[in-house]
Amino acid sequence: MNQKTRSESDKNLYWDAYYSKQNKSSNVGPPSQFAAFCLSELGGSGIRHLVDIASGNGRDAIFFARQDLNVLAVERNDEAARLIEANTLGFSDLEVRKLDVTKETIETGFKNSPIIAFYSRFFIHTLSECEVCDFFQRVAKVMKVNDPLFLEYRNDGDVDRRKVTPDHFRAFYTSDFIAEKAAEYDLECIYQVEGVGFAKWKQDDASVTRQIFQKSKV
Repeated sequence: MNQKTRSESDKNLYWDAYYSKQNKSSNVGPPSQFAAFCLSELGGSGIRHLVDIASGNGRDAIFFARQDLNVLAVERNDEAARLIEANTLGFSDLEVRKLDVTKETIETGFKNSPIIAFYSRFFIHTLSECEVCDFFQRVAKVMKVNDPLFLEYRNDGDVDRRKVTPDHFRAFYTSDFIAEKAAEYDLECIYQVEGVGFAKWKQDDASVTRQIFQKSKV
């Protein structure tokens, strides 16, 4: 795997600047292709609660809330969290919470929900190897048996591909590496696909991995 070394403070400054430039508007743009894919996967499942981890500006969280899901949007960056809150005013089925899932345990607040979906897009590749382990440990801790976890991230095939967004810390993990780390916390990979065409944005057609995990035991 290929990683660029950057201090935690440098990463925080990058994301502060990135999100502070974005306009606060209820029109946050269309959802990601991955969000549309996940909604299709959830169809007919009876799942009504979803936790969006590292929500960014909240565009996917808002999309899910508009589909009558109860959504908890979790974001660790101060500027992004404020942006989500501004963009989600009036959404009674969407809660925003400032939280670093690599260091803090999520308390979903979804009482008596038989199954909760967990979702995270383009977050895994912003984490170091240690943070990836912390992520799976923290998320698996609050997942119940059969809860799904949907992940999409830039993989090792994206190292030399064109990037539209500014250069920042990216760790290009293999799909097998992520699946193996997840398995250490009883998260079984039940679906996997990788390649290009799944996350195209302007001239950036990232090589990504999509995986669905399921908690296999307590």
